[in-house]
Amino acid sequence: MPGLPLRSIGLAGAVLAFSACGDSAGPVGPGLTVEAGVATYAEDAYDHPAGLIEVGLVNTSELAHTLLIEDEDGVDQGVRLFVGVEAPEDEVQIDLAPGTYLFFCDLPGHRLAGMEATVRID
Repeated sequence: MPGLPLRSIGLAGAVLAFSACGDSAGPVGPGLTVEAGVATYAEDAYDHPAGLIEVGLVNTSELAHTLLIEDEDGVDQGVRLFVGVEAPEDEVQIDLAPGTYLFFCDLPGHRLAGMEATVRID
C-alpha cells in the first residue's frame, strides 16, 4: 500500500539521482522527472522500480500545470505537484508499490487535451 508523500521544497535544477532519508523509510530511489509542455507531458509512458522515489515536475511552457497520481483503480495517491512560469519545478517523495499508475494534469482542459501518462512501477 503506498505511503503518504513527503513534500519537498523545489528542485535544485534537476531531480537528484540518489538521496538518503534520515528516518526508517530507507533510501530514496532514482528520481523520475516529468516534463510538462504546452498541453502534454514529454512522455506518454514511464517505467520505474518500486519503492520510495522522488517524482519531479518541470515546466517547459508558459502555462501552469499540475501532476496528480492515481493507481490503476482510480484511487488518488495524495500527490498534487504544481508548476508555473515563476516556479517551474516541484517535487515530492512517494512510496509506490508495484503496479500501474496514471499521472495527469487536473487544470481545466489539460487532461482532455492529452496531458496524462501511464507509469509502470516494477
